[in-house]
Amino acid sequence: MSTDLPPPMTPPDCNLRGLPWMPLETGRLLDSDLFLLSTGDEFKAAVALWCKSWNQIPGGSLPSDERLLEALSGSRSWKKVRDMAMRGWVKCSDGRLYHPVIADLAVQAWDGRQVHMEGVDAKKSRQQRWREQLKELSARLRDAGVTPPANASKTELERLISLHVDGHVDAQPSTKASHAPSTRDAHETANKGEGQGQGERQGELIPPVPDGTAPPSRVSRQGASAGDGARKRSSAEATRPDDVEERVWNAFLAQRKAKRAPLTDIALEGIAKEAKAAGLSLNDAIAYSCSAGWQGFNAGWYANREGSGRAPSGGHGQPRSNAGRHSGFTHEHSDYYDQGVPDDGSIPA
Repeated sequence: MSTDLPPPMTPPDCNLRGLPWMPLETGRLLDSDLFLLSTGDEFKAAVALWCKSWNQIPGGSLPSDERLLEALSGSRSWKKVRDMAMRGWVKCSDGRLYHPVIADLAVQAWDGRQVHMEGVDAKKSRQQRWREQLKELSARLRDAGVTPPANASKTELERLISLHVDGHVDAQPSTKASHAPSTRDAHETANKGEGQGQGERQGELIPPVPDGTAPPSRVSRQGASAGDGARKRSSAEATRPDDVEERVWNAFLAQRKAKRAPLTDIALEGIAKEAKAAGLSLNDAIAYSCSAGWQGFNAGWYANREGSGRAPSGGHGQPRSNAGRHSGFTHEHSDYYDQGVPDDGSIPA
């Protein structure tokens, strides 16, 4: 190594391997002496050496050994093309050859690669710190007797820490996905705990019929004592009123059972109000619902089905006359009920 030679034009750790392209300044190349003076073979060998130097270490350099240069050029007449192909290359103090233009491009590429790698390293470092923080938060929850949800975010874990650790809330270990408070109302929770109200259990679909079967807690959620009483009434099956025939009652119960909508006291009260608004007795209204395949009774439905074209009269304390065509409905449709209702409550086919 000679001290009279210039220093290397690229850093010793410049590694451009893996970069699939090398910048080419076309205007500068076309105006260069190499392009104007070289033959086809000479120009080909020169460009080949440029490209080969890109993947050398340091990047942008070539070995000074003639045999290696000949191999890297790919030329079959290296001695003839050597002088023009090696135009601009300078031997530096590290014993390697550098081209000022190629070296400048290599330094720019190396700087960009370092910035990119720093960003990648920083991202990996952030991800590692993030994982360590999640691990620490999960450990704090486990120490408090709470099993952290799987794949929980940092925000969720911090919320649980605030609730169960910082807030000193006693918690039992759980394998559930979340300790978040349930959004179900108290009525649904009470029904599930009592094990009754088949049609009101979570997960079952109940057709939205305005017959009073809706949980009272959805109408009024502020009166706790009133809601408790409503829950007790709605969770038990209604008792047959004296003015409803037993076979009509059994047929209606079987029809609602098939629709997974047990008849509760609240539902029966709603049907009675609609029957009064339609000008029918409760027995006739229930019988009509059986004939129509309804799980409840609605005065508006009845009026539309009968083709009256008007809303039921009466409304508030003014029921229609009970002398219409459906007064004594069960006697006009006795064929339907004469089939009888089996002991299991099913409706005959």
